[in-house]
Amino acid sequence: MAWILVTLLLLPTIAYAQPSAAEVLQRVKAAYGGARQFQFASRVIERRSGSETTGLDEIAVDSRGRLWFKAEGPAAVQWSSGAEATAVIVVADGRAVWVYLEGRKEYKKADGAPDPKNADSDDDSIDNPRSFARKIMDSLSVRYEMFQNMASLAKLAREETCTANGARSTCYVLEINAKSLNPDVVTGTYTLWVDKQRYLVLRDEFKQVANGRVAYANSILFDVAKVDAPIADKLFSFVPGQGAKEVDSFFR
Repeated sequence: MAWILVTLLLLPTIAYAQPSAAEVLQRVKAAYGGARQFQFASRVIERRSGSETTGLDEIAVDSRGRLWFKAEGPAAVQWSSGAEATAVIVVADGRAVWVYLEGRKEYKKADGAPDPKNADSDDDSIDNPRSFARKIMDSLSVRYEMFQNMASLAKLAREETCTANGARSTCYVLEINAKSLNPDVVTGTYTLWVDKQRYLVLRDEFKQVANGRVAYANSILFDVAKVDAPIADKLFSFVPGQGAKEVDSFFR
């Protein structure tokens, strides 16, 4: 009986080993790569030369390969390669793909579904809706696969509380030092806040430091992060704004 008592007394002191940074990044990659459908909404904050800009980025992809996407502000500028500063909307309903530039009130339509995964198109710009839609659909998994490839540079710094989907959860905080001696390669420090239960990234930051000061900073804060949760059918429908017109090309 004495050994049973000793065992019971020791149980509360047993600590489960934390995963390594490399293991966390591998699980992140698996969480995104294995998702049948997903929905994310984020705020994108950029700080450069003392100024700050904020954009919005929303995406939903279902198990049938349908897509709804919207980028606003700086995110719209980035996704459109400078063609649109207000909002870029992309919808794929399984029969056609639409790209809509809200500020210009112009849209382009392509019949068919988004390009298949790994199609490797020569043109994935907004002027090629099916390839552009595929690039958007793969953007998150591609990004977080990149971090897994830098696992040797990563460390598990701490744990913090994060908020997404209106709820709080505990996150692993990973720091990745991507400094390089090659001046042509973008370098700096990435910090990821990874949900301990679902291995989804709820916060993503990048900082470049020059001469002891932060020269550029980018923050992605996920307000919605759902994988394999129900998505309403009505989301995957395109309704152009009043006065919008269809064009053959956005670049003319």
